[in-house]
Amino acid sequence: MASKPKRIQNKISAIVDARGCLPDGRSIAALKLGKEHLLDRQLRMLPAEIEECCVLGGDALTVADDLVRRVHARLPDQEGWPGLAAALSATHGSVVLLFTAAQPFPDAGDTHRVLAALRRRPAAGVFQVGQMSLARAQGETVLSATPPDRYWTTQSPLGFERGLLAEVLSAVPHTPGAEAMGLCELTLRLGHAIGLVEGRRSGFSVRDPYDWMLAQALATQTRAAA
Repeated sequence: MASKPKRIQNKISAIVDARGCLPDGRSIAALKLGKEHLLDRQLRMLPAEIEECCVLGGDALTVADDLVRRVHARLPDQEGWPGLAAALSATHGSVVLLFTAAQPFPDAGDTHRVLAALRRRPAAGVFQVGQMSLARAQGETVLSATPPDRYWTTQSPLGFERGLLAEVLSAVPHTPGAEAMGLCELTLRLGHAIGLVEGRRSGFSVRDPYDWMLAQALATQTRAAA
């Protein structure tokens, strides 16, 4: 009796973006909640399905001893699209998940849901539904507004089939305005749909001191409730 062919498993890679600083120059990935910096918090929440991880930036940060085995490559801080392209070259998975070390409260459940969405389409990501309308203005005049239920903000992670991510990155030099776009916006500009996984209010990333104050307050409240 002929044996059944083995199912080929797609290797899953992760890129953790540890670039970025607060206005005062502090590395966001190095900010600490409790005893762990944000980079370690993100690495700790990577699910077991991820077979290799490349950390981009955060050069001065030492990864916790129990997390070192999770990191297969570390690349020096390189701004913009070239850094992301270098990180992609350092991975080998047919599926690539992009995380940020600026996310203070990562959740492995988000990653599992993105991986499930990637079984149906070549790109998927976490988005948080808007809590306010967006206004479009010209000078001192508001021209239009978007209802909140039509407005979503990107969170982490964002996942791609490797071929599509490589295609998007290779289009950067030929896409006007690409330097001012994020990966999600560029992907959509090139005509590729992105599967939507609904995110969490606590899934925000730290971009300024006010985000960091919120993260500290939430962490303190969580510890007090424990």
